[in-house]
Amino acid sequence: MVLGIEFIDIRTNERQALGIRKGFFTSPPGKRLDLTRNIVIPAFIDAHSHVINYTMKANWIDLSNVKSKRALLNMIQETLNSRNLFLGYNFDESTWSEREFPTRREVDEVSGNKPVLLLRIDGHLAVVNSGLIEKLKLPENMFKDFGNGIIVEDNVYIVIRKLLSKRKLGPSIKALQSLLKLGIAASADMGSIVEPSDKIKKKLSRCMEVYFYYCLESIERQIQEGLDKTMFKYGGIITGFKLIADGSIGAKTAYLFEPYSDDPSCRGLLLIPEEHLEELIKAANRLEAQLAIHAIGDAAIDVVLNAYRWAKPGLRHRIEHFEMPHDDHIDKLAKCHIIPSMQPNFIANWQQRGGLYEQRLGWERAKRMNPLATILAKAGLIAFGSDNMPSDPLYGIYGAMTHPIESERLRFAEAVQCYTTHAAYSIFAENKLGELREGYVASFLALESVDIHNPKEVRNARIQQLFVRGKKISCQA
Repeated sequence: MVLGIEFIDIRTNERQALGIRKGFFTSPPGKRLDLTRNIVIPAFIDAHSHVINYTMKANWIDLSNVKSKRALLNMIQETLNSRNLFLGYNFDESTWSEREFPTRREVDEVSGNKPVLLLRIDGHLAVVNSGLIEKLKLPENMFKDFGNGIIVEDNVYIVIRKLLSKRKLGPSIKALQSLLKLGIAASADMGSIVEPSDKIKKKLSRCMEVYFYYCLESIERQIQEGLDKTMFKYGGIITGFKLIADGSIGAKTAYLFEPYSDDPSCRGLLLIPEEHLEELIKAANRLEAQLAIHAIGDAAIDVVLNAYRWAKPGLRHRIEHFEMPHDDHIDKLAKCHIIPSMQPNFIANWQQRGGLYEQRLGWERAKRMNPLATILAKAGLIAFGSDNMPSDPLYGIYGAMTHPIESERLRFAEAVQCYTTHAAYSIFAENKLGELREGYVASFLALESVDIHNPKEVRNARIQQLFVRGKKISCQA
């Protein structure tokens, strides 16, 4: 039996019909499900996600709804009445009235000797207490600020791995299903806290199309021959390699030309020297392997794009986040055929007036970040992802439609294309994902009818029908 659907194409406003057979779109059958009153689009592709981390954090404590530092400290104290470890993630001090990180001393006062680790929402900074320092015997030189218990960048994940080394890890399929219910049928996994087994990767891939990127950390050992060995070891299951050139705005580790407005002594961190980047790019070219390089700050973007002048266009090398580009950066990006992989949800989270980016950078710099319309016009595509902050693509589309500079906002259909066809291109899947077209994987969703010119209505729109690989998925919470 062939299921059929009838819908209105949002790009052309024309009536279309497709059949669904064995998980793929086919020619339309005689009997069809009428979805013409819905907004029907391809299922979303999250071009920058951390699916494995997301599913493995199911037993951690989500701090995204904590409203103040005081509330966090109360939560730690209450939780440790019945637990011996507090492992929390997603705290965002920029939304608190105090607008400051919790300190080691403050956490010590409510935790006693029980270990506590608090991971910031961006994953680039963590606060640990004395109990954890003692338990793991952490040396002072691992810390950015030992007195306040602040760790940044690679050391964050070294600590987490040490903490979790004796704990049984496994993905939560229930957590993965929560991503499916957001309309996400495919994701590019950009590295995980603990490298999972091939068995776990295949288990996840049975539920969702997952494209795995291997995160290169010990850069000196990966240059040239080291990259060859890594490619050989993981060649059967990875899509490409992930590199991290700088940090984040929230952790004040994104690498900037000019200092942070709220810390004139700080310009952030360049985590990979340009000469190393060039060597890795040349090695990737030789192996015909795709690179995805994280660069947020304008100075980091400058270094990465200078190194990418050695890139082979056909490899579709990517630059992740690309939040603070100057006009010449966008021109270089287009000339070198580098794919911008961006997170429009960051605009909604932190780029509005009074938000984190204004706090860190001042409004003149903050408002010019993430110039989506300019990049789309010059580069021709943007691959949208979420970085799981949060994962919801409709929230990301809302962010793209509400950029503080009106001329940089995207229309609904443009943002959808970034989350579907452009995202598919970024992972070499444009011939099977991201389109409502015969021969493509039949993953799509039908939204309730809302005004697609109204960002708030788009953000709150409900998914009424969801199909992944031709199978109907329940959208109920």
